[in-house]
Amino acid sequence: MTQVTLDIQAICKQKPQSVYASKKTCADCPFYKAHNDGTKNGWCQLFNHFAREYHQQTQDCINEIAVTEEVEEVNEQAIAQEELDEADDPWWVAADVCAVLEHSNPSSAIARLDDDEKKLLDPKQYLGSSSNQEFWAINESGLYSLILTSRKPQAKRFKKWVTSEVLPAIRKTGSYAPTPPLPTPPTPQEISELYDLTLGGAGLDPKLVAGVKLNAIASYHPALKSAAEIAKPALQIEVESQLLSPTQLGQILSDRTQHTWTPRQVNKLLTEQGFQYRNPDSNSPAYLPTEKGRQYCKVILNTAVGRDKTIQSLRWFKEIVEVLEVNNDRA
Repeated sequence: MTQVTLDIQAICKQKPQSVYASKKTCADCPFYKAHNDGTKNGWCQLFNHFAREYHQQTQDCINEIAVTEEVEEVNEQAIAQEELDEADDPWWVAADVCAVLEHSNPSSAIARLDDDEKKLLDPKQYLGSSSNQEFWAINESGLYSLILTSRKPQAKRFKKWVTSEVLPAIRKTGSYAPTPPLPTPPTPQEISELYDLTLGGAGLDPKLVAGVKLNAIASYHPALKSAAEIAKPALQIEVESQLLSPTQLGQILSDRTQHTWTPRQVNKLLTEQGFQYRNPDSNSPAYLPTEKGRQYCKVILNTAVGRDKTIQSLRWFKEIVEVLEVNNDRA
């Protein structure tokens, strides 16, 4: 926890118009007069005046549980007087903490705290208050104790987190490391720009690239999946249904030659006759068209078998069969 060492007198000395600049007493301080209402809690209001000015210092004092709304309120009541024995630790006004946490019986709640979690303080010792009414201040351990015994919903969530997550983790591993927050998903615009950068110069049909964008956007933003599905029919490419895979080409060649042609044999034939070559980058597509073969093929995007991953594949128009030199006796 960030240590807070707010010293009201030191803060006053930083102000040219402060009473400490002229070495007067708190009773003569215009800030004190303006914010002290004459009650036993008047000094607290004066402290709050400075705490608001130095809000970041007070806010940091309990950043571990800043997710709860009561903490922000309690922060404003932080006391960290150098005159206390525990000079490096923040202290809070017990009555204010009990009010924030909605303890129905503050006196009883404070009485249940251990002696090392609370301390009776004299307002005159710290702020020059004329009040003789001592007040209870609590340290960090006391603050947590009051939170854990509060019935306020936000406090219950904190208690549940401590008892169900923090303490079991310490028992099992000897320490607690909070789960890091999930990374913020890229925006649809960022996804679109990424695919423009990576696929824009690949010679793909713009409709294919748009389809990839829709799939990626729907994956990162499930709420947009229905809208993406509605748009997909408009991106269908008519010629895609006419494109053939090496497996389909092999079936045609098998019918013509009366010999079995595997996809591997078809790719070898296309390579040997100069229509394609293996991709040197080992990326998809596995084969790239040569200048000779470019008019007979097209690179498409599809989903890899057994994987939720979009890949590029080289597909061929049926006309390629007519220009391939096939030996009918080939086994």
